[in-house]
Amino acid sequence: MKKMKVISIVFAFTLAVGLLAACGGGTAAPAAPTPAPSGSAPAASAPAAAPADDKVYSFMIDYPNPENSAIYPLLVDWAEYVGQQSNGRIQAEVYPAGALGALPDCVTNCLTGMTDGFWSGCSVYAGVFPVTDAFSLPMAGALSQEVMNASLRAMVANNADMQKEWSNFHLIALHSGTPAPILFNRGMDISTPDAFKGAQMRISNKYTADWMTNLGATPVECGINSGYEYFEKNQIDSGLFFFDQLQSSALYEQIDALLVPEDCIYSLTMFCLNLDRYNELPDDLKAIIDGSTDWFYDQLPGIYNKQMDNILDNKCPEYGVEIVYPDKAMMDALYAASKNAASLWIEKMNGEGHDGQALYDEATGYIAQYNKELN
Repeated sequence: MKKMKVISIVFAFTLAVGLLAACGGGTAAPAAPTPAPSGSAPAASAPAAAPADDKVYSFMIDYPNPENSAIYPLLVDWAEYVGQQSNGRIQAEVYPAGALGALPDCVTNCLTGMTDGFWSGCSVYAGVFPVTDAFSLPMAGALSQEVMNASLRAMVANNADMQKEWSNFHLIALHSGTPAPILFNRGMDISTPDAFKGAQMRISNKYTADWMTNLGATPVECGINSGYEYFEKNQIDSGLFFFDQLQSSALYEQIDALLVPEDCIYSLTMFCLNLDRYNELPDDLKAIIDGSTDWFYDQLPGIYNKQMDNILDNKCPEYGVEIVYPDKAMMDALYAASKNAASLWIEKMNGEGHDGQALYDEATGYIAQYNKELN
């Protein structure tokens, strides 16, 4: 096994941004969106009949989250899937819980070849995927994870700025889970916008900070896996967390109410391979890796919906957590407070040489299109 080393966070981000800006040899974009995924794995196709060689290609896949996270079993299944399809010529092993390096180093470790691939959340790497951030803006309009995933795939397939942003990886999947709930431990009614006034709210980036400020909350920076400790020490009394953190960090033990809007923010996550490692593969094995993209997307709705249902149907009742589904007045307030966040993102894109409004219009256009087609 390759000897691993931990790169400092500062160096990691500097190198990652530099390499991304260079726009290297490029990678095949995922196929354009397919009809609504079934949520069940398709029957495995026959393995390639005429291999170009009998060499075995090994991949170390970095998964920074613990094994009890929703995606870990899927990555293990993916490794088994490509192994079966290649008659054992692709051997991928998934290393969970930071075994191959710290969470902030996932991107750089893959870019520099210290790992062969990784899965991680885009928001962890602030500023590295700025175009993609269009889809993580609060209240962007997507009414399901299927809509968000189809919109992301369309943007990667059709937008040159988006393709450039991902050109230093082989991108297997850029995807999302269910929209985030909003967690509270304030001992008060959370059915009206007043629930946000004076709240010490964990936020994920400057766009959600602006959103929550406009609702009357005080934004608090908190690491993605530090929520339990922050609640326990009363450093926050509310927060934007995804269902994955609710499950893996047992946050339901620290809250008394959960606001569950149909649109909120989406966790954008990526599953990538080192581009050089992918390019080393013979064409028949590249075809297997490419074909695994649709297989991977097909599994996601069932996995994330099961996770959400477990939290809402089992964990919240077990720990006495009130579940509130916002009414129209609350949704209107959430949308109104989010408008400036989009303006901030557009301004940032313009400052980086992009046409921010055009990018925003394209991203939200895909969301509107797939809201109609998939819901």
